Amino acid sequence: MRKNKSGFTLIELLIVIAVIGLLAAVVVASLNTAKNKSADSAVKEAMHSIRNQADLYYLAQTPNTYGANVTACTTASVFTDSIVTSARAQILTQAAAGATMNCATSTDGLKWALSVSALKQAGTSWCIDSSAFFGASKTAQTSGANQGTCQ
Repeated sequence: MRKNKSGFTLIELLIVIAVIGLLAAVVVASLNTAKNKSADSAVKEAMHSIRNQADLYYLAQTPNTYGANVTACTTASVFTDSIVTSARAQILTQAAAGATMNCATSTDGLKWALSVSALKQAGTSWCIDSSAFFGASKTAQTSGANQGTCQ
């Protein structure tokens, strides 16, 4: 007597489950990469908004200044402007765990720079300053002849 068998064997089911698991792992890894790139983009956008707000701050001061000889983000200057403070908080929220921020202005208050030590995806520091520099692997100089610039 011959029995009609319908359905899948145990091996066929295990192979299907293994393939689905492998595809899920690839998707999850891709989502993490996309999430980190998104966080880095948010940091860069916040840095650009700081540049725009810094220009407005400078023009609102009499005489025009970003704040003289600032070497900390909490010293009264462009970095304590409410919009800049909010953007700085967003940067530290989106940057890699343990990231630090440097803020500085020149001794005459005519230049400023801000850097964050580590982005999630890029893994490098990023800096922005009043000379229109915006890029990786530099930090805001808090002393010396280049104080208030990215070097």
